[in-house]
Amino acid sequence: MNTCASCSMPLDEAHGFGTATEFGQVCQYCLGSDGKIKDCAEIFEGGIQFFMTIEGVSDRAMGERLTRKNMKNSPYWKTHPNACLEGEEASDEEFYAVLLSFNSEFL
Repeated sequence: MNTCASCSMPLDEAHGFGTATEFGQVCQYCLGSDGKIKDCAEIFEGGIQFFMTIEGVSDRAMGERLTRKNMKNSPYWKTHPNACLEGEEASDEEFYAVLLSFNSEFL
């Protein structure tokens, strides 16, 4: 399965493939109206909002830590460091527990 090179969202026809970049496919949600990747802070906020919808993520601080972990591991943000990604990250254990919880909702 392909994922967005910016936010790691799974790419399929329902979510739109966005556009191809030198870093990989980027979803429609990470692209601005000009066709360029949105500002880090805007994508970061979207990630926080997404993670806070998952059972077990009850506060914004955890959403921020998960989003940092997620974005800093993406192909795009690995080569485009940004101040919005500075700060504490979720541990591997926390991150994978949340992903497992999210995926089990759809099994």
